Amino acid sequence: KLKPKASLGTKVRLKEHEYSGVGAAIRASCEASLKRLAMDSVDLFQLHNRIGAKTSGDMMSADLVLNEVVPTFQKLKQEGKIRWFGITALGETEQLHRVVKSGAFDTAQVCYNALNPSADADVAPKFAGQNYARLMTTAKAGGMGTIGIRVLAGGALSGSEARHPLNVQVVEPIGSGADFREDVGRALQFKALIDDGV
Repeated sequence: KLKPKASLGTKVRLKEHEYSGVGAAIRASCEASLKRLAMDSVDLFQLHNRIGAKTSGDMMSADLVLNEVVPTFQKLKQEGKIRWFGITALGETEQLHRVVKSGAFDTAQVCYNALNPSADADVAPKFAGQNYARLMTTAKAGGMGTIGIRVLAGGALSGSEARHPLNVQVVEPIGSGADFREDVGRALQFKALIDDGV
């Protein structure tokens, strides 16, 4: 019988009060995840904070990421608790490129969809969403794997504002328009292509 081989990952998102002890907070989160999963290790452990020039709220500075997060992840890897480590590539574009170019991480979760293809394509100067400036191309050049997130733009690409009762009812746009209604409106511009079976 064929059995699927799955890779298991988890994330850590630090709170502002934990920035004074980044290493201890990451280790505690990893240990707690392993306990909940009843595992000795995971394949992928990812930093889920946004990355920017300055540390504030859920935004971590690229300096903090490179100088404190990376060494902690490296220790966890040496101890056999994690196999690879990565980031969720949300935040300020310039700082995301800086972290990706460092070569310190194995993977990046990258926002990529029909409303915002800027992580792998050039976009117009007045593009409605965040311009990720070909972040996937930068990652590929450094041998870093990418994982697509928000591929349906939080559901906006359905062309409907209606949400299934079991779904999250309020969706904040990430990397696309200013609000969900605007994203749905932009998605409806693709309807003719869908109707034509393109």
